[in-house]
Amino acid sequence: MVKQKMTVEGVVFFASAYEGYMPNPVLKRVSTNQYEKQYIKGGIIAGGFSTVQGKWEWHGESVCQIPEDRKEDAYINYVFGSEYDLNTFMKIDAIDSAKLIVEYSNEWVLEDQNHPDYPANQRSSRLGRNAIYILQKVDINDKNKVSYGAAYNISKKDNTHRLTYERKFKDGKSVETFYEWFNGGGKTHFGRWEENDRIVVKFTKKF
Repeated sequence: MVKQKMTVEGVVFFASAYEGYMPNPVLKRVSTNQYEKQYIKGGIIAGGFSTVQGKWEWHGESVCQIPEDRKEDAYINYVFGSEYDLNTFMKIDAIDSAKLIVEYSNEWVLEDQNHPDYPANQRSSRLGRNAIYILQKVDINDKNKVSYGAAYNISKKDNTHRLTYERKFKDGKSVETFYEWFNGGGKTHFGRWEENDRIVVKFTKKF
């Protein structure tokens, strides 16, 4: 793993390169109707930037994954977006900030998967293919925070949402409660979780 970070005229750039096992497994055919998960080797090149112009923060990042022997697609996944504090113009005295982050991501396939032992293409299972991400964070004060986050897959029309409230107490204690729900067709990434809407309460104690 090699990493590099630098700042040029107010813009922060970063890049990294990695060679070894890929982070996600692929399906290898071991018999006519049997497959098994296997981690394959390859290379990953990543880069991105972040900058602030006035009240706006802009950022972007891309990752290129190149598997060995075309056992998986070689592709570039990219995301870019912006952050803005809506309370800059709303000027609500009852809250500290209301930062909105909006991002768009997509994928560019450089070379199709083509290997006799790895015929099952898993392109549809990869996240960030023509998707929009939204995160609205509202800091009421240093002890109370609420947020709403959502991810929309534009092509497949499936989505997920999360509504969160966090309360901080003394001595490093905090309680976070969130409600998470899913929508979409049965064969879509989030649609298959449609019957798994949930409420979670998490208690944290820092020592």
